[in-house]
Amino acid sequence: MNNVADVIVIGGGIAGIVASLELLDRGRSVCLVERTGGSGFGGLAAWAFGGIFIVDSPIQRKMGMQDSPAIALTDWCSAAEFTPNDA
Repeated sequence: MNNVADVIVIGGGIAGIVASLELLDRGRSVCLVERTGGSGFGGLAAWAFGGIFIVDSPIQRKMGMQDSPAIALTDWCSAAEFTPNDA
């Protein structure tokens, strides 16, 4: 059998990228598979641009922004594109 790689990593988000780099540093060959191709490489971390996740901060309240843990969870789940089969 002709192997493609020592390890196949599924998902090109931050966890998949870090896992792949660690494996490469240890001399393993890696096949990293990302469902969206190059456009999705980096996952949600690519969208964050180094930002931090803050919910219902004093500044948000001062600016009249409606936020809460429930709203944040709804937004997060929406961005994750969950399907009815996800738990």
